[in-house]
Amino acid sequence: MSLGSKLIKAMKSVLKDLKNKDEEIIVKRYSGEVAKVKNAAGAKGCLLHIGNDVYFRVYEENGDFEDYQLRHNDLFVTIDSDFEAAFYTPENGGQPYLDHAPETLGLDKILDNNKESI
Repeated sequence: MSLGSKLIKAMKSVLKDLKNKDEEIIVKRYSGEVAKVKNAAGAKGCLLHIGNDVYFRVYEENGDFEDYQLRHNDLFVTIDSDFEAAFYTPENGGQPYLDHAPETLGLDKILDNNKESI
């Protein structure tokens, strides 16, 4: 069994122990680190890029927050419809990216044929 398969099996076992979102358990990671674990399913938060790291910020009702370093390598994300975000694909073939909507950034729409603002 590959290390990846072992990790998936171990995490499924751990998550079965987490009956509800507020329940916490203690685990020992392969690195030897001991950590509290609680189910993150359904959590709402904000992705933040700080330095070279990405964090998932979760706010409490009183305004306090916790920043969790993102270590998950294939986490599915849904962008809420009330957040102004847009996908950009550079015409020069550069790397596509996700950023604020053009309106948020104050960008003008341009005509396709002459690249001038309208």
